[in-house]
Amino acid sequence: MNSLCVLTPAIIDRECVEQTARSLRENLFKNNPETNFTHIVQLCDYKREGYEGTLSEIESIYAESDLLENCEVIIKKSSPRIGHVMAGYQLFCEYVFKNNFEYCIIIEEDTKLMHPIDLKNVSELLEKYNKSIVHLSMGYDYPGMNKWKPGDTGKEDCSSEAFLDRKMDSSGFLHVFSNYTNFCSWNGTIFSREIMNK
Repeated sequence: MNSLCVLTPAIIDRECVEQTARSLRENLFKNNPETNFTHIVQLCDYKREGYEGTLSEIESIYAESDLLENCEVIIKKSSPRIGHVMAGYQLFCEYVFKNNFEYCIIIEEDTKLMHPIDLKNVSELLEKYNKSIVHLSMGYDYPGMNKWKPGDTGKEDCSSEAFLDRKMDSSGFLHVFSNYTNFCSWNGTIFSREIMNK
C-alpha cells in the first residue's frame, strides 16, 4: 500500500491522546516506512469533567507525527464542539473531496493500537476482498472461535465489536472472519474511495 489516509475524530483528553498518538506512530506510521500517510484529525473543543488538556496541547501531541518523513498531519479544530457524529462527517468530506487516497481508516482518539499493523498484509486482503468492508476488530482469536454459534455460552470470549462466524483467511498476523450480523463501529474500519462515495 503506497498511501493511506488516517481519520481521527478527537476531543481534549491529554492522557488518552498521548498514548494513542504514540501507538499510531509506532505501530502504523513507523512500522510502514514505505507508505505515505496523511493523518487528518477533527479536534473538538470539548473536555469531559475531570480530564486535562487544551486544544493547543492536543494539537502539539498529534503534530509530533508530522516530524516523520512518511506522515503529514492535518488538524481541523472546531470550537464550539460539533460532536462525534459531525466530526466523522467532516472527516469523511475531507477524505472524499480534498484527497485522492484509495483507502482511509478511522482510528478514534481513544484507540491504542496494541500491535504493529503490516499494511502489506492489509493490502493483500483488500485486493482479495475488494467489495467488502474491512474492519480491523478490537477482538481476538481464540481456539474455539470457529465453533462459536449465536446463543452459545462463552460469548465473552469473542470479539467485543462483531459476532464472527467463521475464519475465512489469514495474511501474516491478520485473520479474516465472516460476520453473521449487522453491527455499527466505524473505529478500525477501512473504507475504499468507492464505498465512501456511496
